[in-house]
Amino acid sequence: MLLLDYWPLRRFELSTLNSQLSTTWRLVAEKVPFFVLSAASSVIAVSAQKAGEALVPLASLPLGPRIVNAVDSYFRYIWKLFWPTDLAVIYPFSARTATELALAALVLVTVTILAWRQRRRRPYLAVGWTWYLGNARAVIGLVKVGYQAMADRYTYLPAIGLFIIAAWGGTELAARWPKRRLALAAAAAAALTACALTAQAQLRYWQSSESLFRHTLNVTGNNFVAWSGLGYFLGKQGEPRQAEACYRAAVEINPSFADAWAGLGCALTDLKRYDEAITSYETALHLEPGLVKLHKQPRYGAGCQRANRGGQSAYRVAAQLDPRSARPTATLAHSWPLKADGRKQSRSLN
Repeated sequence: MLLLDYWPLRRFELSTLNSQLSTTWRLVAEKVPFFVLSAASSVIAVSAQKAGEALVPLASLPLGPRIVNAVDSYFRYIWKLFWPTDLAVIYPFSARTATELALAALVLVTVTILAWRQRRRRPYLAVGWTWYLGNARAVIGLVKVGYQAMADRYTYLPAIGLFIIAAWGGTELAARWPKRRLALAAAAAAALTACALTAQAQLRYWQSSESLFRHTLNVTGNNFVAWSGLGYFLGKQGEPRQAEACYRAAVEINPSFADAWAGLGCALTDLKRYDEAITSYETALHLEPGLVKLHKQPRYGAGCQRANRGGQSAYRVAAQLDPRSARPTATLAHSWPLKADGRKQSRSLN
């Protein structure tokens, strides 16, 4: 809103310094309710992600790598916006050479300096670029949620700033060189056609989880989340051997990924390799002791029972971790031994 006050509304433009300061404070003050709502929304969002154990702590990913990823993401978002190839549902962290990072930083700094110097003659440059930098700050990984390095689906709001530059810049070009209007119109039509064809191609990958994750694996490297997602799909489809291969690929890339170890245990349980399954389950719980979805997984308790490793205990922990869920409690009841007369023994969940 303050950017729009600067341009195109030009509410900051007053004659004297004192009146400018007064106007600035007034414009900021009238936005205070929105700042408060934004801050409250941010606190709620961070708290929710932290409660869901999706917030990555600094101990796991220090500030240095986050800053490097932020610089890289700023540049890659722009590149993929104007050249949308190799799009993926999730992008893993990937090592960048010093040359690549230096080039990305150089581009960002150069455009920032250019936009600042042109702020009076071409205010749309400063507004559009600041809009992009400011709105993209939430999706460049400084506050880390999940395993992705970046996410295209979050860039619709930051991209407005870049489109402001493109729209007003194109208008200025057309006004200066009327003969180029036809060329600019043709270029715009070609861009829209390319976007339509690209969207049509992307829709094919979103037909199923299998096509989505296989495409992601084709266009990214070391993507343990995609391997795990593909393993989960294949396991649900009754393909435990293929699921096992996918989960093993995931844990080979990232041995600390608890979800993949848990999925591997489920695949091994389906293959009736119970001792190996228990080892995978124990690894997952060692990495993430409060992995509720593993405790609630029927195959976990079944594998423990088959391997004589305390299946009832597994169900009991699941019932305690999520008392509102009926599945672990019901499974626990069915797992208790029978009395001589065929009735279930009476026991307390505690």
